[in-house]
Amino acid sequence: MLIPSFDNTFEFTLDDIRERLQTDRDFARIASLQTAEASTVVADSARPLQNYTVILDGSLHAEANDAPGAFSSKDRQRLFVLPFTPGAVLGPGLFEGWDNYRLRAATRVTVCELVSNLNLISELCPEVLEAILDSQISFQQDLYTEQLESHDTIRTRLARLLLRLSDNGRDAIETTHSDLAQRLGTYRETVSNQLASLKAMGLIHSRYKEIEVLRADGLMALSENWDILEDLA
Repeated sequence: MLIPSFDNTFEFTLDDIRERLQTDRDFARIASLQTAEASTVVADSARPLQNYTVILDGSLHAEANDAPGAFSSKDRQRLFVLPFTPGAVLGPGLFEGWDNYRLRAATRVTVCELVSNLNLISELCPEVLEAILDSQISFQQDLYTEQLESHDTIRTRLARLLLRLSDNGRDAIETTHSDLAQRLGTYRETVSNQLASLKAMGLIHSRYKEIEVLRADGLMALSENWDILEDLA
């Protein structure tokens, strides 16, 4: 999954930050420059970010996957990859609830690391606090939207797959949740949740290693347009 990077939250350049660190005593109390080489893991699930971080030069990638061995080469195509480019702000708690994630330098990256004390930032540099809060809200909103779109896509693809395997509802499907997940390129838990949703809608009936399509018209509508299902009750 790829979601938009968060650019231009801060309008400072690397030179601006260097100059401000030298001339603005208040800013120097809350900020410092840090550099990481490409491929360096700067934070992960075990070592989360402790301070707010503004990317000034280069880029960071947040990579996450709930599956065991998520960062092996064979599973790399299944990662969530979120690019963060100059102007983006990352902070403590930003990836709260993510399992098995890491924040990696995609290129040589220079960041401005800010203290995590929001009261101190607000007292000394209120415009910095405003930019931080705006960035966090933008991140959460865009991530939530992307997750919804991702689930809708899987649900739509699952509906189409069930129609194809059942010959448009004529035959029972002998399969497992793991097999369906493999066909869709997703996780068994995701398929199980989606099947439970379809069952609750009365579109399918499932039992051990078998799925029966009850409403092919509902799956057809779902595969084209989710809203049409409201008219099928």
